[in-house]
Amino acid sequence: MPQKSHSAAQDDLSAGGRTGDNVDLVDTATASKILKRSEKTLIRWRRLRRGPPYVRIEDRVLYDRQRINGWIAKHVVEHDDA
Repeated sequence: MPQKSHSAAQDDLSAGGRTGDNVDLVDTATASKILKRSEKTLIRWRRLRRGPPYVRIEDRVLYDRQRINGWIAKHVVEHDDA
């Protein structure tokens, strides 16, 4: 799989309606703390193409904090009041 340049990765994030200036990228360790999951779980999710979206810049994997929060929001389960 070809590596994306830093600017290409920023463009991908911008495609979500945000500019590169507003991107708050965090590493896997920080993302795992936000998600309350181990780093190994995040690595496994990436391999399985699950979990929040991430950016690969050279040899680093980074997560956009806002996209992590959006991913969490998509997984909220609402219960109907009976």
